[in-house]
Amino acid sequence: MTEHLPIESAVRLNKTIAQFRTSGIQLSLDVTGCGFFDLSTVEELRPEIVKQCITVISRIGRSTEIEKEMRNTIRTITELGKITLGEGVENAYQAEVLT
Repeated sequence: MTEHLPIESAVRLNKTIAQFRTSGIQLSLDVTGCGFFDLSTVEELRPEIVKQCITVISRIGRSTEIEKEMRNTIRTITELGKITLGEGVENAYQAEVLT
């Protein structure tokens, strides 16, 4: 699912998503942290894979506030038993924060 889908629409899809999961299909949220998708979307839909937005990733190392928020977000996603991907990781420090 992409960040262009308002959360209200995504929540209405929960029943369909549940049916997909019974068939082994996994849900992935694209570009989380930008557009309509944020941590509340992750908590509501419980996707198996959460890809963080390139805009947020690019700020790692330039903004301690963004970095702190990213670490908290990743911690929450991990505690939910889900996987985090980073879009546009360009240096070792960004990769370290995401790890």
